[in-house]
Amino acid sequence: MKALLFPWHIGAGHLGRLIEIGKLLDAHAGCRSLVCRDGVAEPLSGVSGAGPGPRAGRVSADRRYLVVPDVEHAWSQAGYYNVQRVRRDVARDAALIRQHRPALVVTHMQPTAVLAARQAGVPVLSIADGDFLTDEEWGWMSWARGTGLRAAPYPPCLAAFDAVGHELGLDPLPHASDLNWGDRTLVASVPSVDPAPPPAKDGTAAALHCGPLIWADGTPPADPGTAAPGKAKVYVSLGSGELWPGQVDDMLTDVARELDALVYRSSPRGTDADSQWLRHTDFGTLTSHVTATDITVTHGGHSTVHAALCAGRPVLVAPFMSENEANGRVFLEDTDAGRCLWHTEVRNRRLTFVDDTGKRHDSPPLDARHLASGIDAILSDPSYATAAHRLSRELAAYKERQVALVTAAVQELGV
Repeated sequence: MKALLFPWHIGAGHLGRLIEIGKLLDAHAGCRSLVCRDGVAEPLSGVSGAGPGPRAGRVSADRRYLVVPDVEHAWSQAGYYNVQRVRRDVARDAALIRQHRPALVVTHMQPTAVLAARQAGVPVLSIADGDFLTDEEWGWMSWARGTGLRAAPYPPCLAAFDAVGHELGLDPLPHASDLNWGDRTLVASVPSVDPAPPPAKDGTAAALHCGPLIWADGTPPADPGTAAPGKAKVYVSLGSGELWPGQVDDMLTDVARELDALVYRSSPRGTDADSQWLRHTDFGTLTSHVTATDITVTHGGHSTVHAALCAGRPVLVAPFMSENEANGRVFLEDTDAGRCLWHTEVRNRRLTFVDDTGKRHDSPPLDARHLASGIDAILSDPSYATAAHRLSRELAAYKERQVALVTAAVQELGV
C-alpha cells in the first residue's frame, strides 16, 4: 500500500522525521512511501539518501529573535492567512492524493495535506512535536503570554482554513492546531522530555509517544574520539543553518581557545577550512558527532536536542526563535539535562535577553565570552551529564519499542 508523506517545508527536522517514519513503514508495515513536496511525489529511496539538506546560501547576519508564539502564528507567517493560498495548496495536495490513491497520509505540520486527506477520506498519521498540539494561545512562548508583546503582524489563519474546509464539506476547526492532530498522532520523543497535551476535541485519539526519529546519513566522523586527547570536545549544530546569525567560525575559534577545547561545527556550506581549534563536519553526521563529543551546542532544534540526549550528552541552547527557546526550557531545563544561554523576558511590551548572570541585553548575547561561559558551566557540573544519561535510557527504551508502537498505530487505522 502507498503512504504519502507531507513535511512542513521550513526546517530540516520535519523532513528528517518523515524520512525515518517512512523507512519504518516501508520495512515493517507493508508500505511504499512517497515524499510529497511542492506538488511532486518522490520515492522515499531517492529522498532518504540525500536527506533533509541544509539551506543554501549564507547564514543571515541579522540578530533578530523570531517571535513565533504558536503554530497558528507559524502558519500565518507562511501565508496561510490568505484563503487563496490555502485553497491553492490544498488543491495541490489533493491532486497527489487523487493521483496516487494512498492508503495512508503522513504529515508533519503540513496543514493543507490534512484538509485534503480529510476531504478524501484517507486516514492521517500525524508526526508532531508536543507543543504543535496545544490549543493554547502563545503555546510556544507561554512565559510571554499576556504581556502585551506583539508577534509578527499577520492575520490569524484559522478563518482561512475554515473557509476552505467549508468549501470541502468539512466541519469547522476548534483551533488551528487541530490540523496537527491526525486519526493517530505520534510524538517523536518520550513524555518526560516532550510532553503532549490531551486532545481538545472529543473523539480524537490521544497522542502517543513513539521515541526519537532522527535522520542520519550513516557517515562516521573522522574519529573525533581520538583527536586532541585530553581536550574537551564540543559539537555545534546550526540545524539547517538559517537561525544563527553571521559567520560564526571566528567566534567558535575564540571559544575553543578560551576553553582549550576542540569544536566540531556542522557546516551548512561544507567547504570551510579546518584548524587546530575548529573542525567542520558534513550535514547529516549529527548522530555520530554528538556521540563522540562531550557537549552539544545548538539553536534548539528538536532533532539536535534529541540526538544529543539519546547519546547521553548535555546540551546548551542559544535560541533565536521562541519555539527553540521553548525546547531548551522544556526538553533541557525542566529535565536538568542542559540550559539556555539566555532567556527572553518582556518589559514594557519589549523583549529583553537575560544572560546567566542576570544582565539584560537588547539583543541575544551570542559572543565568545558568553558562549564559553555557558559551555564551561555545563561541563564543570556533572549533574547535567547525569541527567542526560538518565534520559538516554528512557529514549532508548522507547526506541526499542518504536516499530511495535508505530505499526500498532497504523493497524488501528484499519489500513
